[in-house]
Parts: sequence; C-alpha cells; structure tokens
Amino acid sequence: MDMKKRQLRQKCNSKRAQVWVETVIYTLIGLTIMGALIAVITPKVNMMLDQSAISQSFESLNRINSQISDSLYSAGNQRAVSLMIKKGEYVINPAENSIYFFLKNTNYLASQLNEVTPQGELTILTTERTSKKYDIKVELKLNSLNLTYQDTKLSKTLTNSPTAYNLIIRYAGGSDKKLNIDSI
Repeated sequence: MDMKKRQLRQKCNSKRAQVWVETVIYTLIGLTIMGALIAVITPKVNMMLDQSAISQSFESLNRINSQISDSLYSAGNQRAVSLMIKKGEYVINPAENSIYFFLKNTNYLASQLNEVTPQGELTILTTERTSKKYDIKVELKLNSLNLTYQDTKLSKTLTNSPTAYNLIIRYAGGSDKKLNIDSI
C-alpha cells in the first residue's frame, strides 16, 4: 500500500508541475504578444501626438497673428496672448521678424520635404533628419514690422512647460512700425 501512495503522490506532483509550466509558458506568450502590440502601436501614437502639436501650433500662431493685427490700429495698443506648449518649441526671432514653432525628430511628415508650403499667413517646412525622422518648422513672417523681444533684437525660445506662457504684444508705432513682445 505504501508503494501505491508514493506513486499516486508522484503523479499528483508531476501534474502540479505541468500546470505551473503551462502557466508560465502561457504568461510568457501573452507578454510577448502585448510587447509586439506596443512596439507596433507606439510609433503611431507618437505620430498622432506630433500631428496634434502641429495643428495646435497653427492655431496658436494664427491667434498671435490676430492679436498683432488688432494691436496695429494705433501706437500704444497692446494685447495679451496665453501660449501653452506641450511639445516642441516656439522661437521669437526679431532678427528675421518672425515667430515660429519648431518640432524636432518626429515621424510625422507634415508637408513635402524641403519645400516651403504656404498655409494662409503661415508657412510650413519639413526637413529630413534621418530616414523617416523629420524636423518641422511652422513660421509666421512679420516682414512689414520691426519685431523686438523685450525691446531688444535678441531671440527668445519658449519650450514645453506645465504652465502657459503669457505674452504681451505692444505696438509702439513710428516710422519703423515697432512691435514688441514681452513674456510675463
């Protein structure tokens, strides 16, 4: 009888071991499938986020342009603009009288490569960084104005931030049509 009990115990132990091995194997298969799905989905999600950032940059730059136009009615006018940046960076470039949004190293192809494409008052330029990685620049040119940042010709870069940037656009007027932007 003792021998039969031992054989029965060994059979039960081997079945338990088999259940554990199957559990581990199925868990590994499940994790492998999830990893493969994440590897496929992540670039698409990042591309959609970049597309959203470009779309928001168009809205922001058009809003800034609208506020600039409103301030040009008479010298001394000023307007406030709130600018939230989640991805990319905005550059106020007085040397070139422009404000632009720049997004680096994206999978999103926003326009024809190396061609300046007009989009209303804005232009968009996509350049290739590496194979299937691009840099995108959305620009608002203010050629008829003398743009300054905090009354200087120094450039200012606004990067992503958890809080919004508050910009004050002030038209000083004069023969040089001076337009100053301050951040507060």
